Parts: sequence; structure tokens; C-alpha cells
Amino acid sequence: MANEEEPVHTVEWRCHKCRDIWWEWKKSAPKEQKGIITFNHHETFAALEESAAAGCALCASFRASTIYHDAYPKDRNSGPIVLEVLKSTLSPHITFKIGKSEHYESFEFAKLQDGVPGGIKGSRLPAKRLASDNLDQDLDDLVQKLAKPWIHDCAIGKGLHKDCDRRKREQGDSHSVPTRLIDVGHDQSSTVRLVVPAEDFPTEKPNYFALSYCWGLGNDPAKTTRDNIKDRRQAIDTAQLPKTIQDAIKLSQLVGIRYLWVDALCIIQSHEKDKYFEDWKAEAPKMGSYYSNAHCLIAASGASDSSEGLFAERVAQRYPTKTCVISFDPESSEYMYFPCPLPNILDWLPREPLMTRGWCLQETTLSVRTLHWSSVGLFWECPGVSSASEFQPEGWKVWKTGPEDMYRIFDIKADKALGQVWSQLAGNYLNRGFTFKTDRLIAIQGLGRRLAAMHKTEYFAGVFSSNLADGLLWAAHDAQVEKREKLEYFPTWSWASSGSRAYFTGPLAYKYIKPPKSDIFPAVRNEMDFGDDSKRTLHLQAPLMTIDLGNESNRDDLKVTLEQGQYGVDLRFDTLNLTPSPLGKILILILGCPESRDLPYKGLILRPKGNMYERIGLGTLTVWGNADPLDESFSSWRKEVTLI
Repeated sequence: MANEEEPVHTVEWRCHKCRDIWWEWKKSAPKEQKGIITFNHHETFAALEESAAAGCALCASFRASTIYHDAYPKDRNSGPIVLEVLKSTLSPHITFKIGKSEHYESFEFAKLQDGVPGGIKGSRLPAKRLASDNLDQDLDDLVQKLAKPWIHDCAIGKGLHKDCDRRKREQGDSHSVPTRLIDVGHDQSSTVRLVVPAEDFPTEKPNYFALSYCWGLGNDPAKTTRDNIKDRRQAIDTAQLPKTIQDAIKLSQLVGIRYLWVDALCIIQSHEKDKYFEDWKAEAPKMGSYYSNAHCLIAASGASDSSEGLFAERVAQRYPTKTCVISFDPESSEYMYFPCPLPNILDWLPREPLMTRGWCLQETTLSVRTLHWSSVGLFWECPGVSSASEFQPEGWKVWKTGPEDMYRIFDIKADKALGQVWSQLAGNYLNRGFTFKTDRLIAIQGLGRRLAAMHKTEYFAGVFSSNLADGLLWAAHDAQVEKREKLEYFPTWSWASSGSRAYFTGPLAYKYIKPPKSDIFPAVRNEMDFGDDSKRTLHLQAPLMTIDLGNESNRDDLKVTLEQGQYGVDLRFDTLNLTPSPLGKILILILGCPESRDLPYKGLILRPKGNMYERIGLGTLTVWGNADPLDESFSSWRKEVTLI
């Protein structure tokens, strides 16, 4: 990637509004209060746009920075724009306020070297605009100078990538090849067609890309059906495909990877005139393997519909941004400058359309390396390098702890990975959208089974046999029971049955589950078929207690008196129609005790169904006053139960 343009050194590039800003850092400014100088800048965001279009480099940078950080884009027109400059000696920065939007950018400093400020040029690189009149050149730059080197260095374990291949080996999946692939040929003049590796090249295991994208409303032309599969084995009319898939084919050709996997084309789809689901049922459980074995994932992160493409114009780069030198201190021989603005990958990507979709979580987590084509720039993700982008191509070494733990789940020790981190991941997953909520478990099955194989345990319906308490202690997120829903399609004990969001109780200090005499999960498990009770069973041993609340109705300050003393009771039922009235006798299966000062006992509220039990909520008992802990009673209450 070429270095950015030379920083601007003089005031000629500033519009009149920017020239009025007080940049004399060592002098007191008019109306300065406690080191903060406030300026009224342009009256509206539209006026800022006009100034950037007219050539004000600082306005162009202000504009791009606002787009990168704006949590309220609809309020941009509410204006006016107010700037607050903090004259701190430790961290000087400028705050932008437009409507409800408020963010800041830090200034940076550089020593004067040989008459020019050193250390500025190339510190950050502006993103490509991807405008139609220069798209081919921009793409060639991105592919040749970024995408290909990233992929190559990661594949051979160069530099920071030395452990990337180890992550793939530890996942424990052999290099299986998808049932079908798209052969994109050697260049853009090649015939594109559908191939069946087992028939067309049975001894080969070629590298292939996989595409992760939002279908949206425009994906029907992409579908391979029983009617067109024979023709597609000969040739695919790419002009009829949605733009995102066209772009993925083009990118594969530019990088030099001959094969591409796209679900709509490589799985035979049902359609209005042919309700055929057999190929989908066979292929869906394999999709986790397809993504984990892909040479690289192409993520259409910025597109909400398959018609939008990978290479949409980056609005933030409509007017070129550059590093702007704004002040000089002759005493220290230092320039102060406003660096070329850039988005934060950890802040930006979660807001992109693809990252709000349920299927995407498994696809991006299982893939060893990912090219994120976002609406603001190209980002790279792999086990060894964090936050590499076209702004900062080198990125930096991945830290193994932090808020992104759930995206590094393969790098974390078993108990934490399958307990706390998996619960965090499941909570995030339930916030994501699905066209069909019945896909919730099949869309994460590949990830669950891969982790189970890696850590030598079993997985079913969202929980691991080694960490049952962690996976079962969840509750519907809505505070009002009237708003909670339950999806009857799934086992009642699975978090997937929560109609909307759910939260988990957190790390457990004690767990009270013991293995049953029989298998924990059904012998045959199918996340697409929970049609009868035998297909949704979970067997375990745990203390099952009965508390009698008589004619009480459910409320926040419930108490119950047992032989051991008095205990506070919190009952969080999964839905309103599962809430008894009056409460009467309540069954609670005690599973664990979170890390907390009052050590509350957490368990599932159950109701009998024949000789089995259904979950109807989450119960908590808290020790009050001088009451004794309940642990000594657990052995007499322990029972083997079957949940459905």
C-alpha cells in the first residue's frame, strides 16, 4: 500500500471556519474555560460536506471522523457543529458534537527534523474510496498490496502468524472438501461453473474461499435448484447473480484461488414450485466444517442485502483525507497534527449488517482467516493478528484475553471456553437476527461440535456435557414477564427456546451436577428435529428441592422458611403462562452457585411431564440472616432427572 499523501503544512487548505479555530497552543484563547476552548463550526453537516468538497482537508477529516464514530447518523442534520478543544499537556484532543452525536479525536505530536515534521508521513493510511471511475485500480491495490500478502503470510506462518496454523490443527478437523464448489477459473475471462469434487477431482483437496453474506430479499437468482443444477454444472451466467456473489467470484479470481463456496449456489435450494429440503438437511450439519476448512472467508460485512456487493463506495472517503499539521511550538520544535482519521475495528464491525445475523457468528468464528469488506474499509482477522486494515496494514499481535474472548474461544482453556465464554457467545448470538428462528441451533452446531471434539466432551442443543450448569443457568432478558416468549420447537432447557434475548448467571464458584447412570444426551442427536420428547432429553443428577409458597403470587421480596432457616426466593419464569397463580409448591433443581458475596443457589424451576420434567424458569435462593447453607442437605435431595 502506498504511503499517504504529504501532510498539509500551511493554512491555505483551511476553510474560514477552520481558520477561526484557536490553534495557538501555548497562549490563552478568548472564552477559554479550564483548558477547554469551544467553537461554533459549520451550521450543519451539509455545510461541512460542502467545505470538504471545496477542498478543506481539515473539514474532510472532521467529516470522515464523524461518520466513523457516529452512533446517531439520523441526527447529523440537526446541527450546529460544536468543537471543543482540550488543551491538555498529556492528551490534547478535539471533541465533535452534532445533535446527539459526540466523539473525540486525539492530536499527535512530531519533532521537527531537517526542517520538516518527522514521524508523520505514513502513520495512518486513508482507505480507498472504491468509486466506480477508479474501482479496478483501487481493487488491484487492495488485493496485491494487502489481501494477498495477508493470506500468504498467515498460510505459511510468517511473523505474527506463527501460531495461526496451530489453531486450525487444534480444531481437529481434517481437510474435508465441500460436496460442491464454484469453479471461478483462472481469470475474469474464464467460464464459471459448479463442480462436484468427489466426481471431478476425487484425489485433490484444493484451497477454496467461502462467502459469508446477508441474503436479504435479492438472493433468489443465486439459488441452485433441481431444475438448474445440470445447466450450472456446465456454466453459470454470472451476470444474473446478485452483486455480492459476483464480487466474491471476482475477488477469488484476482487473488488466484480457483474455487469458492457459497451456500445458495452449492446447496440445492427449495423454492416455491419445488419444496425440496433433502440436500439442505444433508449439507447444513457440514457447514461448520466447510467454513473451518476454507483457505479464507470473504465476509460481506457492510452489505445488508446480496444485491449491494462487496465493493460499494466508502462514503467516508468521498473527499480525500490526509494528516493535517495544525500548530508548531518553536520552544520544543514540535508540530501538533490531526492524524488521518480511522475507524476502530472492534467498535465498527459489530455494527455492520452481517454481524447482526445469527448464521454469521459460526462462519466468522470457525474461519481461520477472514477478509471483512466493511462499509468503511477492508479489515483482516486471523488468530495471530488483530485489527489489521487498509488504514494500518500491519495490525498488532492478538491478546488472548479481553472483551473479544468469545471470538478467541479456540485459544482459551476448556473450562472457561465451554463455560463462561460459551455463555457470553450464546448471549450475543441470541441478539442476532434469523429469517427462521428454528435455525438457531443448526446455525451454531458446527461450532459447538468442533469445540466438543477439541476438548473431548459432548455437545447437544447449545450445551456441553462437561459444563452443563454453565449452559443451563440462563433466563429471559425481558424484565416484564408479559414480554417473554418461549419457542416450543426447542427443548425447554435449551437457551435457544428463549423467544428473544437471554442472559446467563456468570462464572460458577460451585456446581452440583453429577453424571447420571444413563447417557446425558440422546444417542441420536439432530438439531433440526426435536419432533418428540425422546429427541430432546437431557439426563443429569442434581439436588431437587420443593419449596411451598402457598397462596403467594410472584414478586421480588418472596421468602421461604426451611429447617435450615429463612431464605430469599427469586423466581424468574420463562413466560407469563408458565407462572403459577398462586405459586403453591415449586420444584427447583439446584445446579450451581455463582461467584458472589451472598453465594445464591441457582437452579431450574421444573414442572413434571409424566416421568420427565420441563423447565419453566430460573430460580434463586439466597441465605438470609443466620440461616445455614443448604449444601449439607443436597445429598438427601439429589435425584436423577430427565429434562425435555
